[in-house]
Amino acid sequence: MQNQELINMLTQYKSDFEGILSRFNHTRERIYIDTKDDPIYRQKVLEVVDLLNDWLGENHYSKMISRHFNSGISNFLGMASYKSVENIIGVLGAAIPRFKRDPELLNKIKAEKAQTRRNVEVSEQLIKFKRAERKANVMGAVAAVSLSLVIIGVFEAFVHFYPLNWLIEHKSSLPLQVGFDVILVLGLLGAFVPKWRKTCWGTTGIGGIALVLLGLLGG
Repeated sequence: MQNQELINMLTQYKSDFEGILSRFNHTRERIYIDTKDDPIYRQKVLEVVDLLNDWLGENHYSKMISRHFNSGISNFLGMASYKSVENIIGVLGAAIPRFKRDPELLNKIKAEKAQTRRNVEVSEQLIKFKRAERKANVMGAVAAVSLSLVIIGVFEAFVHFYPLNWLIEHKSSLPLQVGFDVILVLGLLGAFVPKWRKTCWGTTGIGGIALVLLGLLGG
């Protein structure tokens, strides 16, 4: 649909509402909409609101039309008031010239809507990526800890059943074994969780130096 087609459709709706307004019944007591026009009027209000929303997204023209419509049927009979139809014609009468004055306005609005949709899609993809990353980190940590426990179990069994007398009889035997176990866990965490690698492996290096010094001083 081209911009001019939208303008033509809004012009036609305005003309339809003017026709409905001209057929209002006037009596001494009140002015009321023709019974045949009432359902047509309600349908056309919904159509023009949807048309504006489809083209402009959330916009003040649709809001004003809806507000005037709801205000107009807020009476004992629940039928449109003369003033509400008149106000809706006024809203369309203000919108149409604006679109005519700036033919590129609708294109700008459509471009903004497209950009908004792209931004939303990027945000959704980013959220999905972060969720997947968190899940991968958790699974990596679980795998690293599980493997560490197995290796630590094998190491401790080897130390005591082989046995490694120099380690068992060392003055700092327990700290050395605990230190080795911690370094192993940190090393595997760094291997399985890239996001933690710098911290874990940096700590592992410091821990390794500490173990060497502890072994030399306590030997």
